[in-house]
Amino acid sequence: MLLGKTAGPEVALGHCLDKEGRPVAAMRVPVRFRVREDGTVTATAPRWPDAASRSLRACATRAFGRVSFTCPFHGQAIIDAVLDLSASVR
Repeated sequence: MLLGKTAGPEVALGHCLDKEGRPVAAMRVPVRFRVREDGTVTATAPRWPDAASRSLRACATRAFGRVSFTCPFHGQAIIDAVLDLSASVR
């Protein structure tokens, strides 16, 4: 999965899932990104399912803020995404 234009946020998101130290059941997380003209995110609004732990919500929300996009080039944009997340213990 490549969220935005760089892989960095996926590394951070993977770290958040690994930090749970237990399996994380599959969940769908709708996220709204507000994006500046340079592609950086100014705000995120994830809608977490009840099953997501408080620590996962906090860590992943910070990771979402580090995403960058190749759009909008002029002005700003709102990007709605639905992310499928899960993790198993290694």
